[in-house]
Amino acid sequence: MPLESKQISFDWLGFLKLALQAIGLVAIFFVMGLGTVRWWGSYRFFGVTAMTAAAMICLFAAIVGLIPLWMAEGLDAERAVRAWLIGTSLRTLLTVSISVAVLLFRLVSMEQKFVFGSWAIGFYFILLVWETAVAVKQVKKAL
Repeated sequence: MPLESKQISFDWLGFLKLALQAIGLVAIFFVMGLGTVRWWGSYRFFGVTAMTAAAMICLFAAIVGLIPLWMAEGLDAERAVRAWLIGTSLRTLLTVSISVAVLLFRLVSMEQKFVFGSWAIGFYFILLVWETAVAVKQVKKAL
């Protein structure tokens, strides 16, 4: 069965809106994390630099992972689901590989590696829930 060729139009404002939503979500949880650092009073132990690195890595990977989903906007539901799965796989690969590189090259001190890993997992799952909600909304729109 031949594939139908559809004209793909890129909605730059839609992608910018999704990127700003991701930035806002990370910023909210980052500020909440800074509140815990302020509460406990130990900037070194709770690793503000580790938290910043984890937030930046997860945010970059989430925005890159949204590109396939954004490109599939306006297509049928099956292609939107495939694009979401490709984007999620890409985001996972980027998050893990950049995080391992940060730890291998010791860009985060070894005292803060547990804090870095904890925040990276936290930001990853927060953005995963958000990305899933965006994908479900797009698939419902395609039905």
